[in-house]
Amino acid sequence: MNISSGLLKGMPIASLEGNLVRPTKSSVREALFNILGQDLHGLSFLDLCAGTGVMGIEALSRGVGVCGFVEADRRVYKTLSQNVNHALHRLENLLEEGSDLPKTYVKMENYQAFLKRGYAFDILFFDPPHADYEEKSWRLAGFSGCLKEEGTLVLEHARYYPKELPQELDGLKLIKTRKYGQSLLSFYQHG
Repeated sequence: MNISSGLLKGMPIASLEGNLVRPTKSSVREALFNILGQDLHGLSFLDLCAGTGVMGIEALSRGVGVCGFVEADRRVYKTLSQNVNHALHRLENLLEEGSDLPKTYVKMENYQAFLKRGYAFDILFFDPPHADYEEKSWRLAGFSGCLKEEGTLVLEHARYYPKELPQELDGLKLIKTRKYGQSLLSFYQHG
């Protein structure tokens, strides 16, 4: 798995054996950043249930100024931290002299707890384990409290998870859903 575009294009991303993570396919990543824009300078991005961190690193590659990564699983967190550190090291060598590195942080905690901290982002990317979508507790996570007024929440999900996608989620309205193979991206914004 490699970063698909931007300054870090081609950078390999380490993953884990087995089914601990489901990294977003490169075609879905490309589609998402075609919708969001290839140049994300000055924006902030939050990768919730980050797994390998590939989505946040794609955002870093496209110039976000602030990028957060949140992962609850200790085994996955170690690989995530290594991937983010590798990306920052490469960015440091690629950025023009005098340019600031993006502000990044990697947190090991569940997304519900993190969302209560009151940070605000332009883009929230949420791709939890399918079991979280089945439980429906994700609907009460408080996404709108961490989303800037003009921001976008993006849910990556499978066709049947969740079985029913709400038209309104914590005060955010469903704007559109796009299908890419077995993956769907649903976009929410403030009403």
